Amino acid sequence: MRLLISPIVILGLATVGDGPKGSDNQAARLGEMRAIADSVTVEQSSRGARLKLERLAEPVYRFDDPARQYSDGTVWTWCRSGRPAALLTLSKDRSPEGGFRWIAEMTSLAPGPISATVGGIGTWRPAGAGVVMQKFPKAPLPAEDATKRLRQIRELVRQTKAYEYFKPGNQPTRERYELRALPQPVHRYADANSGLIDGGMFLISYGLNPELVLLVETRREGSSGPAWYFGLARIEIAEVHVDFESKEIWSHPGGYPRGPDDTYWTFTRPAGGE
Repeated sequence: MRLLISPIVILGLATVGDGPKGSDNQAARLGEMRAIADSVTVEQSSRGARLKLERLAEPVYRFDDPARQYSDGTVWTWCRSGRPAALLTLSKDRSPEGGFRWIAEMTSLAPGPISATVGGIGTWRPAGAGVVMQKFPKAPLPAEDATKRLRQIRELVRQTKAYEYFKPGNQPTRERYELRALPQPVHRYADANSGLIDGGMFLISYGLNPELVLLVETRREGSSGPAWYFGLARIEIAEVHVDFESKEIWSHPGGYPRGPDDTYWTFTRPAGGE
């Protein structure tokens, strides 16, 4: 996330220190973030019907970024079966008008149109696919065993490198920042009915602050055997590039969302406390 407006992986929710009242403040901030997530209703089209998606009860990731003055943040996930369809990333920073605010970022991971109603804000209606899956180049055959597949997934992620270009503040030139993929998936999923054998959702971050979502899946397409696929989506406004084995496999020119029909959309909420 790099907004001017935009590993603590949750296996159990890891916490971020915050001074003498750290645990109380953390609980209060998590309560604020949960209330924002509760205000979001996500729906997806399926065979002509609108289906409400369920949000995972807890955030899949919690982070802070003191270097850029984000004191707390979470990532929330909506899904029905298999791959997550939408993410909400929240982070707290100081508002230009004074006080504090929550920066909220919606990211579509759906293969087609999706919508979300945000209480007090409006409706998000990305018109196209949030993620387009592609075959991994030079990937091994997927293992039969789930434990072995996880090792393969982590090795594919390890070979995936990313960087971004961003012009902070009033600096006249942009700078290059190296990103890193967190080594563990924040969410694992499957959907045998659609040919999705196994999948992992990873975050690519600057420090601990998530900038990209990386999906790694093994799936069968038609009568062909299983193969490894990847897909990427942004949680940032910077120009970003992703390489695999030193060859670029994905990029995005960056920029602010065009509006609520974009697959990446932002809004803000007032935040309490310090």
